[in-house]
Amino acid sequence: MWRSTEVSGLLGCAVAVLAVFVWHERRAREPLLPMHLFANRSAILCWCTIFFTSFQAISLIVLMPLRFQSITGAGADSAALHLLPLAMGLPIGAYFAGRQTSVTGRYKPMILTGALLMPFSILGMAFSAPQALVLSSLFMLLSGIASGMQFPTSLVGTQNSVEQRDIGVATSTTNLFRSLGGAVGVALMSALLLALLQDSSFAHLAGSSLIAEGGSGNVLLDGLNAAPGDAQNALRAELLLTFRHLLMVSAAVSLLGLAVAIAMPNRVLRGREDTVR
Repeated sequence: MWRSTEVSGLLGCAVAVLAVFVWHERRAREPLLPMHLFANRSAILCWCTIFFTSFQAISLIVLMPLRFQSITGAGADSAALHLLPLAMGLPIGAYFAGRQTSVTGRYKPMILTGALLMPFSILGMAFSAPQALVLSSLFMLLSGIASGMQFPTSLVGTQNSVEQRDIGVATSTTNLFRSLGGAVGVALMSALLLALLQDSSFAHLAGSSLIAEGGSGNVLLDGLNAAPGDAQNALRAELLLTFRHLLMVSAAVSLLGLAVAIAMPNRVLRGREDTVR
């Protein structure tokens, strides 16, 4: 389906509309999105950081409950509780990073720490079974902390890297990249999950009806619950392996965020030049 005429046409239309938008913004007297901001290296790297962070955080929030339900057979309420460590880690990481940035006057160390922690925490989730609640919750908490450390500091870094007159539009552009990262992350990781299921022995065990293009998570869960005992155990084992491969890909994507964090200039916050060495 990715090579279909419909998808190719939509992608072509998106590229054309983007080109027209850039052409118009470069010639407008008061552009909605000034193109000179994209010549600012620090701002670009902060936007890339928040894109990859949102890519990981939102896709994990969507896919981890499905992983827990499909492998353990638990209900939606248990899956929501399973997601709690990830949700708790976000404000913990944001608070810690904000305090440390305020004390040190530099935002890059916190972004780099979160970017380093992210791939290790995702790999930990990949190789810990959902039934191992303590271990799985620990890695989900670390993943939430890693995301939380990068969200506010990337925003501060963006605001710090542009001129005073551009702070408003730079902040809104940061929110744009955050939304794009989440949307792209959910779409790509969900599509990859479907592709992995189709290429695995799960397709032969479950039948094509469970993993048809556009099939929802409810169809997958209902089909698993309807399978007999031995077949159900085999399906859950195959799903565990598939989600492990999916999380390994997610960890590899997070390395792009780490590369961006490494390339980011270690600048001092505006107004703190005299107090920070």
